[in-house]
Amino acid sequence: MSKMMACAVDSGLRQENPAIRIKKYPEHRKDRFLDAHQIRQLLKALKEAETNNIETPHIVAAFRLLLFTGLRCGEILDLTWDDVNLHRGTVRLKDSKTGARTVPLNDQSIAVLNALRAETSTDYVIQSATGKGRPAMRKPWSRLLKQAKIDKSANIHCLRHTFASWAVSMKS
Repeated sequence: MSKMMACAVDSGLRQENPAIRIKKYPEHRKDRFLDAHQIRQLLKALKEAETNNIETPHIVAAFRLLLFTGLRCGEILDLTWDDVNLHRGTVRLKDSKTGARTVPLNDQSIAVLNALRAETSTDYVIQSATGKGRPAMRKPWSRLLKQAKIDKSANIHCLRHTFASWAVSMKS
């Protein structure tokens, strides 16, 4: 509410922000990440979903890319083939939460993108089953967690935390 009112002040719609004096609730960070066993279980569930056509190839690829790149879900879903340079092994994010940036790709993510290239009929790397709009990710994520026997406290964003924690541990 405070942010919305601040935007109204900035736009000249209000003189002052009435929410400025309201005490904010403290945010509780959820720095959840998957351990090695859970990653193996998730990869196994993704392979099974792919083999048995439980999820579309794009959904499976999206989750693999989330795990292998550390990108945010929105960044993966907004990615177009023009943003991908497989020869250089990079993706260019035009508009991410932290601004435009180039992200290097590892071998696993390049393999996922190479395999997906033949499956794609739109400009977007990840497409919905209908080919229109973004695919829904929450229900497939719930099914994959259940198949992998990972508790529901692991949300999609924890794949980003998992990538970061494993990347840091590799440098040690």
